[in-house]
This record gives sequence, structure tokens and C-alpha cells, in this order.
Amino acid sequence: MISKKTILLLVLTITVPFFLGAQYVPEDNEESYQKKEEKENSFDWDNAYVGGGLGLNFGNITYINVNPIFGYWFSEKFTSGVGLNYQYFSDNIYNYSTSMYGGNVFSRYVVYDPIFLHGEIEVLNGEFGYNEGRSNFTSVFVGGGYMQRYGNSFIAATLLYNLNDDSRSPYTNPLFRINFGVNF
Repeated sequence: MISKKTILLLVLTITVPFFLGAQYVPEDNEESYQKKEEKENSFDWDNAYVGGGLGLNFGNITYINVNPIFGYWFSEKFTSGVGLNYQYFSDNIYNYSTSMYGGNVFSRYVVYDPIFLHGEIEVLNGEFGYNEGRSNFTSVFVGGGYMQRYGNSFIAATLLYNLNDDSRSPYTNPLFRINFGVNF
């Protein structure tokens, strides 16, 4: 069952981007003001990006993680987006394998370029214990990282802590990620 804290964080992650938009000071020319206001209130593909991450480990324990994301820069300092997640885990020693899949909602706020804060809620469906069957597991990640921008793309290194860490969690705290993004 999802806790009240998780629901509150999800609501904040989804609604905060709409309140952090850049403010506009009107000019003397009313026509110019209306055009700029229409542009600010419309979706701009120049602010959208795609990217993600990939994790691979082979041997007695095989781990494959594919995590595509779609995000949007609401301002120069604030971005938010959604992602998909697929994970495959195989342990040859215990003859066990499973696949997990799900999605996430995330937000990042650049505190001081290139340092950012990160919040994320992820729901995965999988087998989180031996012989327990499939179920959903919700992770609530908080943390921060370093983002290096290269023209219309970026690479980010993120250190996260799962607030919902328990024995069923597929993650070990802290979680380190490297991902990338490319603007349209």
C-alpha cells in the first residue's frame, strides 16, 4: 500500500513544475505582450528531451537495466519528466531469474549550475523475493547530482537514497546513476 508521504511527494512532483515557470514583465507594446504570453504558455519542443540510462553486468550474476526517459525544461533551473524501466536479473548460483518493469516520475532543480537536487517516484512490478510471486514495489528517491551540458545534450551523475528501502527493495542505498539526455 502506498503511504501518505508517497502520495504527497507524487502530487508535488507533478504540480510543482506548473508553478515554477519564468515570470514575464509586460512591455509597452500590447501585441508583443500577447505573442510572448502565448509562446510562454505553449509547449516548446526546444525544451523537451529524451535520454535515459543503461546498466549491464554479466557473469554468475547477470543484470540488465534499460531506462528511457522523456523530460521537459520548464525553466533554466527546473526539469521534470517520466521514464520507463526494465530490469532483468539472473543468479546462476541459485538458479534464479526474474524480470521487473515499471515507470517513474522525476523532477530536478539546479541549485547552482551544475549541481542539482533530484526527486523521483518509481513503481516496479516483479518478484522481489524468492518464491513470493509478482507484486508492485514503490520506491521514493531523493538526492542530488552533477550535470554537464554539451550544446543541446547533457550527461548527469546522480546519487540517490531510497526512502522506502526494505527487504523487498530491488535497490541498495545509496544508488548511483549516470544518464544522458538530448534536446529535440
